[in-house]
Amino acid sequence: MAGKQYKNKDCAYCGGVGISKTADHVIARSFFFESDRGNLPQVPACMKCNNIKSELEHYASAALMAGSNHIEADRYRQEMVRPRIGRNLKLQREIGLVGNEARWLNVNGIIQPMHELKLNPHKLQELVRYVVLGLYYFHLGKPLGGQFYPDVKMQHPDEEPKIWASVAEWFPDGCPKFGSNLGRGSFIYEGAQSPASEGFSVWRMSWHGVRLHGNNTPPQGVGVWWAFTRPTEEAVKAAEGHESA
Repeated sequence: MAGKQYKNKDCAYCGGVGISKTADHVIARSFFFESDRGNLPQVPACMKCNNIKSELEHYASAALMAGSNHIEADRYRQEMVRPRIGRNLKLQREIGLVGNEARWLNVNGIIQPMHELKLNPHKLQELVRYVVLGLYYFHLGKPLGGQFYPDVKMQHPDEEPKIWASVAEWFPDGCPKFGSNLGRGSFIYEGAQSPASEGFSVWRMSWHGVRLHGNNTPPQGVGVWWAFTRPTEEAVKAAEGHESA
């Protein structure tokens, strides 16, 4: 049951006015051991957004924890991943645990069979988008607003300093900054809001220390999601039209 403070509020995700029905954990409880769930950020959510996000979390929590590099990754896989996907052959196939030969690797000092996971980047990107919207609401007290959207990407580690240098002037010292390490490394994030526009913000986050590999990634993979909340194309065109009028 949601507390009264989360009902009939603006939805943190879609911005619908007064339509929230429940409290939603911005980073789902399923990503954490029960002992680490005490201080997870919560926001008001409508049922539609809550249900869509829950489906993404069901996939992502199994997929990311299966490839976890957390200090207690082995315990996560034993206690949370295996029971969750043990009889779910569809999910096993989707993340590459079926029809994919395991390799024996040294993980945290233990020789064990490991699979090369096949993760769906679009599902993960969409979940990160929801998380950014939730963190924005949690820290700033209101939805992002329809004129802005989260632009989410995983960046090559060598490019991160260049990316930050290109926007640093918009986030000077003294601007609102946020961050937390939840679940002792299960989810780590930091963010900042630009004084130039309340809707312009930047976020970095990592999940369970997971590193993803692809055709254009470095040998060590990429493990940090970046997100900028930018003006939509419609908002930019409207502003340009206003200036030229």
